[in-house]
Amino acid sequence: MLIRIVHTVLLFLALLPLRAQVNLVPNPGFDEFDQCPTTGGDITGYVKDWYRVSNTPDYLNACSPTMGVPSSPTSYQPSRSGLAYMGAGVYTSNNLINVPLEMFRTKLAEELVAGKKYCVSFFVNPSNSSGYSINCYEAYFSTDMPLYPGNVIDNSVIPQISNMSGIISDTLGWTEVSGSFIAEGGESHITLGCFKALVGVDTIRNTYNQTSIFSNGAYSFFEDVSVVYCDKTTLDDIVVPNIFTPNHDGTNDLFRLSSQGDSIAKKLHMVIYNRWGAEVYKTDDAIGEPWDGKTPFGSTASTGVYYYILHDEKNTKSGFVQVSH
Repeated sequence: MLIRIVHTVLLFLALLPLRAQVNLVPNPGFDEFDQCPTTGGDITGYVKDWYRVSNTPDYLNACSPTMGVPSSPTSYQPSRSGLAYMGAGVYTSNNLINVPLEMFRTKLAEELVAGKKYCVSFFVNPSNSSGYSINCYEAYFSTDMPLYPGNVIDNSVIPQISNMSGIISDTLGWTEVSGSFIAEGGESHITLGCFKALVGVDTIRNTYNQTSIFSNGAYSFFEDVSVVYCDKTTLDDIVVPNIFTPNHDGTNDLFRLSSQGDSIAKKLHMVIYNRWGAEVYKTDDAIGEPWDGKTPFGSTASTGVYYYILHDEKNTKSGFVQVSH
């Protein structure tokens, strides 16, 4: 029976990392579409799962003779992956009244959980028809509410993820924008764009593009958006005692786990088996509910070696603990 349990654990170990790295962004590379794009100016009804938030972002796909990939009206740019990407005007030097520029959004596969840490990344490529290179590439997590009811950037939207690498000017390759944040809980949508007012954007003038259609602004492509649960506290940080003595003498009476890493916001699940593979204890809060040595029948576990399985959303840890009286 114990061998069978070990085999089950090994299988669980193989599967859990896959679950832990599930991308919460549907259609992250924009390759799935409902209609092949024919003109620019909107993405709603064309690219699957994504829709326009403000102004007129573009959907580009290799299926289109006019809004194609890699050749488009604004640039020649191969995709980073797949056959499609998004395009958006993220800056204009004429935006003196701070109207929100081109932004687009999708609904996440599940709402974010309060207190959990999420790692976010996406890739950008400035079109070589842009008159400016800029630093402002951001992601904002929110409920499905209008971002700017007054249609003016008013500092009410504070993106959780912002490009921290300075001005992005590489028009050949794709540059990653990444970061992490702790969710407040209930965030259901991610919106991409630039959320800063005109005076908050760092720029470099591209003098070679002063006659292009975007000579007064910055137009960029977006690819491969990712949002995954992450946490730097791992099961390796959990300290598990190898012996305890539930004899009610006030010393070492509990099988109590502790953490030598960050505080643990998530719950840890634990199951303990005896030498014959019978379950003697189970909890969904291994940190908060230590085992007192009692069996499901209320009796004290006999002296011997017991096998535990500890797991969270990402990984599994297992081993043995000695019960001594």
